[in-house]
Amino acid sequence: MVMSSTLDDTIIEARLSPSAKAVLQAVREIEDGREADVFQDGPDRNHLRMMTKTFRGSMYSALTKRLAEVIDMGGVSVVTQSDLMSLAADLWNQNASRLSETEVAVIRGATESPGLALNDLAMKVGLSYPQARRAHQRLRECGVLRVSGSLNLDTMGLERILLVMKSPQLVLTGPYIEKMLFVDGSSPTVYLVAVIAREQSDNLLHLVRSLRGDAEGIFVWRLSAGKLGFSDLYLNTKTGSWEPDILHFRLMLRGGGPPIVLGDAAPVPQFRVSYTPADLTMIDQLRDNYMKTANEIVGSTGLSGSTAFRKRQQILNSGIILPRPRVHVPSLCERIIVILPPDLAGDVLPAWSVLPVTYVSRVSAIEDASQERVLLLAAVPRGFGRVVVGVLSSELSRVEDHTAHVVSSGSDGSISMAAMFDRRSGTWKWSQGDFFDVRPYSIVRREVDDTSLPLDLA
Repeated sequence: MVMSSTLDDTIIEARLSPSAKAVLQAVREIEDGREADVFQDGPDRNHLRMMTKTFRGSMYSALTKRLAEVIDMGGVSVVTQSDLMSLAADLWNQNASRLSETEVAVIRGATESPGLALNDLAMKVGLSYPQARRAHQRLRECGVLRVSGSLNLDTMGLERILLVMKSPQLVLTGPYIEKMLFVDGSSPTVYLVAVIAREQSDNLLHLVRSLRGDAEGIFVWRLSAGKLGFSDLYLNTKTGSWEPDILHFRLMLRGGGPPIVLGDAAPVPQFRVSYTPADLTMIDQLRDNYMKTANEIVGSTGLSGSTAFRKRQQILNSGIILPRPRVHVPSLCERIIVILPPDLAGDVLPAWSVLPVTYVSRVSAIEDASQERVLLLAAVPRGFGRVVVGVLSSELSRVEDHTAHVVSSGSDGSISMAAMFDRRSGTWKWSQGDFFDVRPYSIVRREVDDTSLPLDLA
């Protein structure tokens, strides 16, 4: 057999379709810094450009090496554009997930202390400023780490609601439903996160009650902002792969921890909110990127420089927007969701905290304030989700009052504040027909995928 290293470009190109050749040429042009017009502009090209420019090493070399290996096996007649784009995405995901020690340190520091200026972050994690800057830039460019803005809902008269729908025939959708998580199986479950005006809770409850005849059960919880966690304990630094040690995780579960005591929720301030169009624009800009400068906001909104600078400072100083780290390691593509009582959560949290990326939040039932739970989410490599759920089930079998699932699909988005707020009345809009829709489960399930799974529900 001819070794893959001996296959030259002409042999590889002979197997490529014309459009696949254009993709490969575009990769080479991007790497050389002289992008020729060989690949049609659009989302695919933009994505390919981002992957090529943020690839550690040469994307072109990695593609041709992998193509040579596959062609060497024989039986390959044609490689299409779709094949090549999928291969590029797979190689990039593996590449972006291999984190250096400095990148790990930056992610850890950013999750522990969100919103730190880069020089302060460097000091916190023991790096020089140039080291932190380079690591932060690469993490930001490839999307592994970004700092967005999380709404401080209590200051805005809003609240975050978690709807859990078991075996539903109909699913609540619409702009106010910001996140969706689907669990497949014999008893499908849908987790929905909505952001609504606090004064509209009764209206939402009325809407939910009208759907209870079409589901095995529907539960309505208030959801706290929660906290994101990051651990590199299961990162194999030699291979750059994430390898959760299931025996270690199991033994940590047995070690337990102190019970969690959920104190009374802080009283919610009652006041009337008022926002100008510039306020709402600024809130949306900072939600997308908490670190966005006034000059960057001017370029994307049309606000004047003085207005952008003044409004940005006002919004940040008001505490309406809080810094929120978002960690997306491509190879950590599976999500696990767990809901359990506070006393049991105390046993689980020490083990949970060593999983790669985690989210911990508090939920309280709207219809029965005495019911409180802890919600856990984690991002793990493909295939490990069911193993972790299995370990949880076996180790916690003595307690029935908990659920643990691997998430199959979902969606993640947010409605703009400008669309929610009615400036004439000074209130948050509520219109069931405009902001909520009831649709068949089967249709909604087909519309979501496993590539946009939320981890942080705030």
